Amino acid sequence: MPEGDAALLPGSLQSARASEVARTFGSEFADAIADLPVAEWQGPLESAYGLHLVKLDGKTPGREPTLAEVRNAVERDWSATQSEKLNEAFYRTVRERYTVRMPADAAALPAPVASGGR
Repeated sequence: MPEGDAALLPGSLQSARASEVARTFGSEFADAIADLPVAEWQGPLESAYGLHLVKLDGKTPGREPTLAEVRNAVERDWSATQSEKLNEAFYRTVRERYTVRMPADAAALPAPVASGGR
């Protein structure tokens, strides 16, 4: 007997966060399984990909991560933001040194022709 149609979806998710379930199966599906009891088959539950039977092996309540857990990401984001600010200030300074002047009849000028480097 067939066990269902072949799919690109994983057969199971191990230690998956709610955001991962939502990304894989959709937010409505993730919301639907949030209140399911542990160790009992439930369903069928519908996702954008069809119907699913679900069994939760366990639940771990969410929590705020400690600074030590996110320090590298915070430092990377801060550094990227600082780099963007410095680059923008540099380009603003460079642009202030130049003035672009167009002749009044610039619209009447022919478009430049690219030379073929053959």
